[in-house]
Order: sequence, then C-alpha cells, then structure tokens
Amino acid sequence: FEYRPYYEKAGNAYQVNALDWSSGQPLWQIYLAGRNAMKLASDGVLINVGNQLQRLSISDGKSQWITTLPVDDHGLRLNHTVRDGENLLMGSDSGFLYALDWQTGDLLWMEDIWGQLGLPWRPVTPLGVDGDTILVWMSLADGDAVAGLRRGASPAPWPTPTFVPDSALQM
Repeated sequence: FEYRPYYEKAGNAYQVNALDWSSGQPLWQIYLAGRNAMKLASDGVLINVGNQLQRLSISDGKSQWITTLPVDDHGLRLNHTVRDGENLLMGSDSGFLYALDWQTGDLLWMEDIWGQLGLPWRPVTPLGVDGDTILVWMSLADGDAVAGLRRGASPAPWPTPTFVPDSALQM
C-alpha cells in the first residue's frame, strides 16, 4: 500500500492504492481527506470519515463493517491505534478513548478521559496494553504525560497521572 497525493479543485485528497505484490497491478483504491484517516493492519484497513469508521478487506477493498460513533468526534487518531487481540483501542484529539471489536466493529466502550479528570479536552492516544493496564499518552498545555488506565468497561485513572514538563522527556 502507498499514499499518493491526489488534488481536486475542491481541495486536497489522498489516493490510497492497493497493489498486487507480485505483479504491481492495482487491486483497488480509495480517496481520503488526509493521511491520518487510515490504519493498515495485516488483516484489514480501517478508515474514517467524520464520526464513522469502516473496515475494508485488504484483498478486495470491500467493506466488512461500518460503525458510527455516538459522538461527533472528527479528531480520531487512527494512525496510533493499538490492537489487543480482537480489540482495537483508539484515541482522539477531543480526549476520548474508544474500544472496538475488530471483527464486528461493535463499540465495546468509550470514555472521556479528560472529562473524567475534570479537565478541558486535549488529545489522548493509546500506547499499549499490559495485562489489565492500558497505557495512554495525553497532551497538556504545559507538557505531555503517560498514564495507566485499568482495563474494564469503564476505565479509571490508575495510578494518578504524573505530569512532567517537556524538558524532562528530552534525551
């Protein structure tokens, strides 16, 4: 797969081409509003438009499911999703963390991480899963932080996030 810029009079779009590995011939293509609107996995392609997510088959580009999120979240961070078995964790620029079933597209849960901490919205991105802990990166006006969230139907901050200035993270 590759990105090729495709320009229309109405604005910029990105053309995503699926090519046959042995012949290099095009199998299918789609146009996206931006590079961050797609996540490639070994068994599918996840794309988003607004608050809708769609999983496409890698081999033929056909839709496998479409999910509409219950909030109008246009800042999904698809390029930073994390797979944990059959679950997909995805963050957003508006501070939500989502868990979806990769096979069906069902929304398992969603949590307003910043609202839970009583703070105004900022980007949140899942980093990984270790046992019952979900690690997330969170952006603050005065720096970035990593927090651990206990896995469950409604994750709670654990432990209390420690926020450090950007200078402490520099090598």
